[in-house]
Amino acid sequence: MTERDDDLLTIKDLARLLRVCTATVYKLVERCHIPHFRVLNSIRFRRGDVTRFIKGDRRLSTASTNAPTEPPSPSCSTR
Repeated sequence: MTERDDDLLTIKDLARLLRVCTATVYKLVERCHIPHFRVLNSIRFRRGDVTRFIKGDRRLSTASTNAPTEPPSPSCSTR
């Protein structure tokens, strides 16, 4: 299976990829350090956004035109 920029990752997927615990990923989300969106109560990440995050591109947006998303959480949009 090939990896595409619009593939979606879960908290556990991202923790495994970054080799950190899930609590660390939740902190990244809470502090708005990594682009994410919610599907009901689940948090998802686009692989392309994660790749740019890993490479150090801090000019990431929390929304993409390729997938439906909710608006960013109020805590992220005010920073």
